[in-house]
Amino acid sequence: MKVLVTGANGFLGREVVAALLARGHEVRALVRPAAKLERLDWPDEVEVQRVDLRAGGDLEAAFQGIDVLCHLATTMVGDDFTIFSGTVLGTERLLDAMAKSQVRRIVLCSSFSTYDWLRVETLTEDSPTLDPPYAAGGYAAAKLWQERLARRAAETNDWKLTILRPGFIWGEGNEDLPCVGQKVGPLNFVFGPWRQLALTHVENCADAFARAVENEELSGEVLNVDDDHGVTASDFARERLRRSSKARGIRVPLPYMVVRLGVWAVNLVSRGLFGERGKLPSMFVPVRFDLRYKPVKIQTKKIEQKLSWKAPLSFEACCDRTWPRERRPGPARVASS
Repeated sequence: MKVLVTGANGFLGREVVAALLARGHEVRALVRPAAKLERLDWPDEVEVQRVDLRAGGDLEAAFQGIDVLCHLATTMVGDDFTIFSGTVLGTERLLDAMAKSQVRRIVLCSSFSTYDWLRVETLTEDSPTLDPPYAAGGYAAAKLWQERLARRAAETNDWKLTILRPGFIWGEGNEDLPCVGQKVGPLNFVFGPWRQLALTHVENCADAFARAVENEELSGEVLNVDDDHGVTASDFARERLRRSSKARGIRVPLPYMVVRLGVWAVNLVSRGLFGERGKLPSMFVPVRFDLRYKPVKIQTKKIEQKLSWKAPLSFEACCDRTWPRERRPGPARVASS
């Protein structure tokens, strides 16, 4: 099978390329014109095509000889408008080019951020999504619009579409996760220390995408990707402080409800003083706060049933890959709550 991977040099994309190659597939890697690929060490058989999705370019040529599109590309840098517009415009042009080709299958990368976390108690693929889509910021809105565009194109062109929604993707180079808490000087505040985190290690996530690419029976399905390791915020903070030479300080656990009351209080005061014109850091926007820190039970039954998938790497193995040769002896200190 020959797979076109967009965003192939990104944090997830490079691992998806590796997973596909390991499973015997051919890969055409779509990267931006200025992408630096020297450190990726891709074998010669990986076809690299440089193109800016937002500018169009020769996208039709990218689909020649391709069996399935794995669309991972998302604009990640800039303000909410830049992230939204860049992601949506790139997806529109990509799908327009695909409609002129013979390719009839898409595996799309979405996100847990598309869910309305103010209304979620147990997270499944049927949980409510954001309405309006802009409530949680440009990235969440972009992912929702990507899904809508892909569904519309799939219906119009009779394509097979599979959507994967990963939780927080972590790994070497992306281990300082916003879903754990906040760091102030030497203090590492852990919000809701005993809540289970919605995590998927980048290698586990890539394995799920590679398997979804191979499975043509998943047409029309939405699958959440979570490693289901039962890792708590306190567990993750402890391992990061213990293993990483870059992490320093003391863990300070804070109950979720205490912090959440503070967030709502700041939000109400801001609205009272400035109305809708008030601009607060994302942590003080309730829906964004809950996306990161709300204690939620996460069900992984659907991806287990539909894809026969369980995370291949344990949490211990994920930690070893994330912090190689950095492990330090002794536990991190914990302040009393």
